[in-house]
Amino acid sequence: MSADSYNAIKYGVGGHYAYHYDVVAPNGATVGDRVYAQDLKRVATWINYLSDVDAGGDTIFPKLNVAIKPMKGAALFWYNLKASGYVDMYTLHGGCPVLVGAKWIATKWILDARQEFRKPCALDHDQYNLLDKYLRTSFNMKQLMCIFVIFFLPINIFVNCFDANFSKLGTSLYIENFLIKNYVNKYVESEEQRLSQLRQLSQQLLVLNEITAKDVDTYLGHPIGVYLLIKRMVNEWQEIQQFITTDRQWLRSLSDQMTNLKLIYTHDLTKAARGISRLLRAYPLDIQLLATGLIKYNTNDKQLLFRNILSDTNLTASDCYLIGKQSYDYKDYNHSIQWLEVALMSADNGVNGVSDELRADILQYLSLSYYKIHDYNRAMDFMIQSIFKNPNSKHKHSKELTLKLMKMKDEYNFENQTEEEIHKQSHGNKFTAHVRDLCRGHISLDQSIRFQLKCYHLNTTEIPFLRLNRIKVEEMYKRPDIVVIHDFISEQEIQTIRLLVQLSHQHSSHDSNTLLADVSQLNNTNHPVLRGVTQRISAITGLNLRQLSDYHVFKYNIGGHYAIHYDALPPANATITDDVYAVDMNRVATYMIYLSDVSAGGLTVFPYLNVTITPTKGSALFWYNLKSSGLIDMRTLHTGCPVLVGSKLVATKWIPESGQEFSKSCALQKHQDHLLENKL
Repeated sequence: MSADSYNAIKYGVGGHYAYHYDVVAPNGATVGDRVYAQDLKRVATWINYLSDVDAGGDTIFPKLNVAIKPMKGAALFWYNLKASGYVDMYTLHGGCPVLVGAKWIATKWILDARQEFRKPCALDHDQYNLLDKYLRTSFNMKQLMCIFVIFFLPINIFVNCFDANFSKLGTSLYIENFLIKNYVNKYVESEEQRLSQLRQLSQQLLVLNEITAKDVDTYLGHPIGVYLLIKRMVNEWQEIQQFITTDRQWLRSLSDQMTNLKLIYTHDLTKAARGISRLLRAYPLDIQLLATGLIKYNTNDKQLLFRNILSDTNLTASDCYLIGKQSYDYKDYNHSIQWLEVALMSADNGVNGVSDELRADILQYLSLSYYKIHDYNRAMDFMIQSIFKNPNSKHKHSKELTLKLMKMKDEYNFENQTEEEIHKQSHGNKFTAHVRDLCRGHISLDQSIRFQLKCYHLNTTEIPFLRLNRIKVEEMYKRPDIVVIHDFISEQEIQTIRLLVQLSHQHSSHDSNTLLADVSQLNNTNHPVLRGVTQRISAITGLNLRQLSDYHVFKYNIGGHYAIHYDALPPANATITDDVYAVDMNRVATYMIYLSDVSAGGLTVFPYLNVTITPTKGSALFWYNLKSSGLIDMRTLHTGCPVLVGSKLVATKWIPESGQEFSKSCALQKHQDHLLENKL
């Protein structure tokens, strides 16, 4: 039997494997197509489950509506190829995210080589391989798999936990033990009288370390356990450093060891809090129970309960405040209010000696959260309580928000406003609501407009570069033309671009109300794939792309968005009815390539046109920002809606106006639109 090596894979909390085939099928192939594998010709797949999973982690076949729950010691087997050699398109499968615990599997992919006499080719194209004999050898599967996993299998581990990876956390437990025994205790012994508090703290940490180290996988399989571990390594170690500030040489030595061994730092605690906030978007968990370390999770047939192994360690008021603040920063105000109310309840119960300053901060963010959901009475009540609790607060929002709340009645008393102010305020509120409804998919194009739209193949007979290609175009709007080019880019090209992004040195992270994303720049000429994609864009659009214009690759994680904007910058205060030229970023057109699907959210929306585009991996979106006369087309205002689930990766090329004199000549009529040519 010719086969790949075993691949042992560990999935931690959130670990998953997206839908895929174990063989590489041609792009665009669907169920019913008769196609051969282009690569990875694996005739069958055998998965050994090496562990049970507390919650989540099912193996699913979406086209068959089949879900298999991992059971330790069991194995899963299927054929990827039919007896004729065609790819069985029903074998699309994926591994669901692990909610609690960890999932271990060992996978063997069985290649089609040397199967000629064991599984001969069938004459019937749709005949399936059938299991024609049973395993007759009796052996202990659990013992055999243990031997293979420990001694023979090449192990690839894929773990993802709130942006702080499990391998780093597991190693940190041993690092913590090393630092305590080899640095802290030695220092305490040399400074016994002065550092008695440090000795007591050291012993407490060591006890916690030993308890958690006994069952690392279980501890790190619980989201609250992960958060508390990171918190311990951040806060307690900072406290230790403060205790020994009088001995600079010892402090320097300890700091160097912590740096060299990559112990967890403060920003990891913020990321862990953000991770818990994100988890609540995916699973309907009870926040009050979660704060006590208890997860109540309902499946189709039963209810499961999971508790942190350190049962007496709950989230404190400070923890709940931090997670609530992260939810607020993500504009998830309902979850923010729930976390902050739990924090306030913990503070009022006198847990852990909460300071008036922290209590005031909790009250202020509660006020802000209620203000954001327009519950102004509660916002005012919590702000007044905050001021009484800490009159000297320098919170950046308190003074501004208090003044707003005090004037709220006057602000919304239309009798005291001019007609122009009323129109401006009403228009602004309606427009924001309109954009939000578009992002949620509540608004669609009028039927009269939709009936005019069509799909077609681009006429490539006069385009040598595309003559052998079938370019599939779907119209999303007419005048201005907005189109989607389907199957524009291949999976191999996408993976190459992803790799180039990882290798790129031009990275920037944006975290603002305008843009929340990681952005990388890729030069046109740095790689043959980029040069080929650019040439294809030029051939499809008929535009000259010889002018150097980098690709901007945007990665939007959960909550990532791009606020409403123009790709060609109009003068300030210009409206949709104005005839204006760009004052900057004179981009004649935009070509946006979707490099990933998005599980939920992340639509591209044109609010003036009621056009919404769902990101589809491999497709591209194209439109003109300027009319033929050079005026900005003010109808092209657009936005990237927030990503609710998953992530979104797009590569955008803004095509400059310069160099298009002979490709797109100026129109004689001022309001004439650019129109797509080369249609059938």
